[in-house]
Amino acid sequence: MKCPRCNHEWDARAGACANCGLAVRGISPLRSGSPRLSSYSAGQKARPVGINEYQDVSQWIGWQPKGPSTESPVTSFSTLVDNPRGMQEGLAPHNFQAIPLTPSPLSTSPSNVLPSPPGTILRSGRYRLGELRERQDWSQGIFEAIWVSYDTQKGLAPVTIYELELPQMASSSIQSALQQAAMVLRAIGGHRRIPSLLDAFSERGRAFFVFEAYKGESLLARMRASGGVIAERHVIDCCLQMTEVLELLRQQFPPLVHGNIRPEHIVLVNEGWQCAVTTFSVILAMQTAQLISGGGRAQLSPYMAPELARGVIDPRSDLYALMATAYHVVTGSLPTTGRGQTILPARQVNANVSPQFEAILMKGLQPLAENRYQRVSELRHDLLAIQVAGRTSTNLVPDFQIPLAIAPAGKDENDRPALLPAPEALPAMSSGNDTSAAAVWLSLILICIIVLVVASQVLTPG
Repeated sequence: MKCPRCNHEWDARAGACANCGLAVRGISPLRSGSPRLSSYSAGQKARPVGINEYQDVSQWIGWQPKGPSTESPVTSFSTLVDNPRGMQEGLAPHNFQAIPLTPSPLSTSPSNVLPSPPGTILRSGRYRLGELRERQDWSQGIFEAIWVSYDTQKGLAPVTIYELELPQMASSSIQSALQQAAMVLRAIGGHRRIPSLLDAFSERGRAFFVFEAYKGESLLARMRASGGVIAERHVIDCCLQMTEVLELLRQQFPPLVHGNIRPEHIVLVNEGWQCAVTTFSVILAMQTAQLISGGGRAQLSPYMAPELARGVIDPRSDLYALMATAYHVVTGSLPTTGRGQTILPARQVNANVSPQFEAILMKGLQPLAENRYQRVSELRHDLLAIQVAGRTSTNLVPDFQIPLAIAPAGKDENDRPALLPAPEALPAMSSGNDTSAAAVWLSLILICIIVLVVASQVLTPG
């Protein structure tokens, strides 16, 4: 057969390709011929088109290039990543490398721009795309696709890969924005509630960001398991933890916008309601407003703030998204506008929501950013007030209660035994003048005292 990488005649069963070093694991006979090779201009190295076109994609996992690449770089972004916390799966940190970028051959029409097919091999065989979890379209064919993926160098450990389709990838402005996004996402990755950025590179005319994969149950999954809603006290606790993250994002320069807060992206990492937030929007981290302008509200999720549809990148948008998420998980209803263009008050959807929390939700979901919470500290203050009030009212309830004497069923209240005798059953009091009796006794006492004094004087010798 011919090597799918260098077109050299090669027997895969005999070992690695003698020309390029391609090694195949678990090889099985090809079902139909050899892979197609793409046509490249002079000076470019031939690469297989769509390795994922094989029915058994896993056979291509693990090949390593033999020698340095002969591609001539066009432009690239590179940043060094260290991993202060490390992946839960034990993945070691991986450095950014300068990878040649070429303009995307795909059309900028949203209908023609598609993510890479599942099973695509990236980074010289290191990563394999698994399941496409979601895709966010912005404008003019710009999108970011989020993949559940695997690191083949670490025993197929799960990772999350973002695939970015951007216009003019080779331009200096896009390269600078990508590098800026990589730097800021790397800087915040040491926080315990934020996934670490492990790798970033460009390939096939697109940019890819690799994040650690969190293990845990999302709020959306917990809602479904608990019957559609989550108790208000847990929602408030989770929101307070998220304000800790949003305050960290606000402190970056320039302030970072998560842009993707929603119930499926907040993960419960243990049984104690400790939350982490995943799935940052790399497009918004690039701080390039023209990448998202020109779209419409219909392209955004119901958790995203309305100003994003106008191309406005504002940290207050994350406060809206957090309140929209809280509204959904505490009411079981999406925070969508009705005919009156206003979101229904939370207590009209779920009467168990407290009036105080409903007021916070309604303020946080105002259409205009100027009418919402302006700072994270304001929201945190109001949430803490509800939490403290709830704990105080709970502490006022006594640990025990005196049981009430309940009349047996079918008996009248008057049939119960009396704890004290009736007044008529008490013995009669003797009649008489208490004042006269007291005067008599007092006179007798005085007479006795006088007698004792006289007697003592008579008996005393002269």
